[in-house]
Amino acid sequence: MRQPFLIGKQVYVRGVERADLPAMIEWVNDHDATKYMFAGDRPALLERLQERWEAERTSHDTIPFAVCTKNDDTFIGTTGLYEIQWIMRTAEFRIFLGAKNHRNRGIGTECAPLM
Repeated sequence: MRQPFLIGKQVYVRGVERADLPAMIEWVNDHDATKYMFAGDRPALLERLQERWEAERTSHDTIPFAVCTKNDDTFIGTTGLYEIQWIMRTAEFRIFLGAKNHRNRGIGTECAPLM
């Protein structure tokens, strides 16, 4: 396991790394994965995703995580807290499982209590 932050039964979460971005581009450009998301409204570009990743690394209102399988360390999606309002104690909670073969297996449900 690569630097897990929180560990569940099937998956663990860790910080998002630059090496994760090419897989994320593939997922964001998959209409089936993003048809109900704002991310699917236009083609994703690696450069734009790298800029967002850099901004999130220093942000005080975003805490993103990579979701990885425990058995083989495969990066399968992201989860995290976004648009955190520290005074109001609110945030937007997101789960995005981009890897098709890991959907509908209870992984999103498992991510919720980890967050």
